[in-house]
Amino acid sequence: MPCGRFYAASDVDGGAICGNVLLPPAISSNVLQFQIMAQTNATYTVQYTTNLTPSVTWQTVETINGSAGGVLQINDSPPTNTSRFYRIGAQ
Repeated sequence: MPCGRFYAASDVDGGAICGNVLLPPAISSNVLQFQIMAQTNATYTVQYTTNLTPSVTWQTVETINGSAGGVLQINDSPPTNTSRFYRIGAQ
């Protein structure tokens, strides 16, 4: 499914999901903040890892219900490592 300037992914049932990660992320009071465009009635799980070398262990930052759709803001506490890699799953 073409998504234009959006990212594309597939859900667990193989359906296409399009969304837009709003850039740039911001750091405010030592908290990383970024936003995503939510689809109506989707639940989002935001996770991070500090290393992409197998075996990767993902930690959940938060789970958000995007019941109304629109912009969702994700906040993550100050990282203790120099790098964090994020992923967002939708159901």
